Amino acid sequence: MAYKKKNYPKTDPTETINNEFSELAKSLMDFWNNPGGKWKAGWSKSIIPPYNAETGRVLQGGFNKLQVMAKAFETPGMLPQGFLAKLYKETDGEIHIKRGEKSTRLFVPKPIYMNVEKEKQEGEEEGKTQRVDMFVKFNLVPYFNVSQIEGPIEKFIKPVQFTPMNEVQEIEFYTKMKQALIDDGMRFVESAEGRAYYSSMEDKLHMPHMHRFDSSETYADTLAHEMVHATGHSSRNNRELANAFGSEKYAFEELVAETGSIFLSMKTGRPYNPENHENHAMYVKSWMKALTDNPEDAKNFLMKAMNLGNSGANFLISRVEKIQAMEDEELERQEQEKIAVQKGVDTPKIDLTTVKPKKRMELAA
Repeated sequence: MAYKKKNYPKTDPTETINNEFSELAKSLMDFWNNPGGKWKAGWSKSIIPPYNAETGRVLQGGFNKLQVMAKAFETPGMLPQGFLAKLYKETDGEIHIKRGEKSTRLFVPKPIYMNVEKEKQEGEEEGKTQRVDMFVKFNLVPYFNVSQIEGPIEKFIKPVQFTPMNEVQEIEFYTKMKQALIDDGMRFVESAEGRAYYSSMEDKLHMPHMHRFDSSETYADTLAHEMVHATGHSSRNNRELANAFGSEKYAFEELVAETGSIFLSMKTGRPYNPENHENHAMYVKSWMKALTDNPEDAKNFLMKAMNLGNSGANFLISRVEKIQAMEDEELERQEQEKIAVQKGVDTPKIDLTTVKPKKRMELAA
C-alpha cells in the first residue's frame, strides 16, 4: 500500500472516541457471552500481554489492553501506523499493511508542557524559566497488529520486555497480595462454605478451601476477583459497594472486579479465563442488561469500570511491591550482618518503615 496524503473528511474527535468505546463494549460482551469462541482461540494461547513491538514495552492503560485483546489477534505485538509508514518508505514498499486490514486505535499519552518562571535566587538579576509538565493529554493513535503486516517485519520489531511467572511465583504473588490486605485490616476466612464473596460491611473475604476448586488457576482467578472487590472498601479506594443484588450498580462493581482480575492475570502472564467464576453466566447477564439498557451511556459505564478495575489492580500490586521491597531489604540487612560478623565490625541499621519499591509495576497509563 502507498502512504499518500489524502483529504479525508473531518471527523468529530468525541464521536470517534464514542465509537471506539461502543465497539469495545460490544466485543467484550460478545466474548463474555461466548468465552470459548474467537478470543479463546487466539488469546488464551498467549501468556504475553499486548505490547508495542516497536519499543518492546507492554501497553499501558485498561482500554488499550482490552481493546487489543478483544480483537483476538494471532500475536500480542502492535505497531503504530507512523512507524509502519517509515518502514514502508525505507523498504520501498516491501513492508506494508495487508490489503483490507483495519487499524486498532489506542490511547497514547502526550505530556503538555508550559514554561514557568522560577523564583529569583540570591545573586541572580532575574528568575529563570523552567519547562514544567502540567498535565497529560491522550491522543487516539492507529496501531496495527504484527499479523496484519506483510514483508520481513521480524527484523524491525523488538521482543517484549516481559517474563511470565511460573506456578510457584504466581502463588507467591497472590499470597502476598492477600497478606497485604490482611495487614491493611481485612479479615480472610477459608471455610467449607461453597461460595466466594467479599463483605464490605465486615471487610471480610470468604473463600472455599483450595481443594474444593478444580485447579489452582481457578482458585487464583476467583481470589483475584474477590480481592479487587476488597480494594473498594472505604479505607482503600472507597467505591460504592453496598448495592442491591441485580441492580445496575451491583453489575457495575462486578465489572470492575472482573476487569481488575484481567489486569492481574496479565501481570502473572497466565491467560485470563472467565469460566473460572461459578457465577459467570449470571455476571454476563447483569452486565449486558446494564450496558444495553442505555446504549448511549455504555461507553461511560465501561470506561469508568475499566479505570476502577485498573486502580484496584494497581492498589494490590503496589502493596505486593512494598512487601517485596521490605523482604529484599531484610535479606540485605542479614547479609550485611553476616559480613560484619566475619569482619568483626558494626553494620548500619535499616529502617524498614521507610522502604519504597525499587521498581513500579504500573498497569494504568
